[in-house]
Amino acid sequence: MPRDCVARPGGPGVVTVEVVAREFQELPLAGSGITFAPTSGEPVINLPFIVQSSVTPQLLNTTILGTRVLIEATPTRFAWDYGDGTPVFATTDPNKRYPDHSYEHTYTKRGPVTVSLTTTWRGRFQVAGGAWQPIPGTVTTNETSDSITVIELLPVNIN
Repeated sequence: MPRDCVARPGGPGVVTVEVVAREFQELPLAGSGITFAPTSGEPVINLPFIVQSSVTPQLLNTTILGTRVLIEATPTRFAWDYGDGTPVFATTDPNKRYPDHSYEHTYTKRGPVTVSLTTTWRGRFQVAGGAWQPIPGTVTTNETSDSITVIELLPVNIN
């Protein structure tokens, strides 16, 4: 067993960056969330469909080798799969609601789709209120929307 994983007799083990990095990989992070515009979840063919996520960090209290550790995970990359066969769109921007959005997707066929988001998280940790230290490596979360239906609106001449 590596030295940094061994508990001291009668006391907690040594919490090192390496130990925290391993723990970070196992923590139950929630996804960063998927929000749509239009909020009805019914994108229209050839009209902008906006997806958005959150940049809110997650704070997780955990115990490592008998020591309380606070871990902060911050989303840094968002990879969107729009479910229509187009390439995955990856960005560091979680996007904003209309009209302040910086990207959008346009569907070209009607039918059901499922939007998926893979979020990459970086972390830092704090032991017993000490200084924050970066955690090497990243963690990803994956989430999928409910099925949504791309619709087509057809003009009708009523005159």
